[in-house]
Amino acid sequence: MATQRKSILTATFGEYARLNPALIASYGGEANIERMISTNVRQANAAGFDVDNIAINPEDPADSIKRFEAKLRSQDWDGLLVGWGLRGNQSHTVLFEAAVNVAREVAPQTRMLFGNAPDDMFMTIQRNFPEAK
Repeated sequence: MATQRKSILTATFGEYARLNPALIASYGGEANIERMISTNVRQANAAGFDVDNIAINPEDPADSIKRFEAKLRSQDWDGLLVGWGLRGNQSHTVLFEAAVNVAREVAPQTRMLFGNAPDDMFMTIQRNFPEAK
């Protein structure tokens, strides 16, 4: 367990994932995704990590980046976990690049983490913060 609590910001599609029913279905439906995320957040909390999310709307990139920047500035973050939905689809590359560049400029001390699925958030935290057990 981390000796001092650490803060992780996740940048995911959040509620905007509903705009892509095929994406939701690929992970077993909305209830299953919520279960996976809740389990991972509980694991992270138990290991000394506080997790907050900023929902990125792929249909409104300008507003999303504006809100993302404000969230990054709202506190010091130990880690920024970018979800697969944002970085794993070629059609979202411009939005992904904008998010990464804003993070690099606004919070250069924040460790960048890259998740692969809704159920690997805690594993991603463990991979990047060895003290997470």
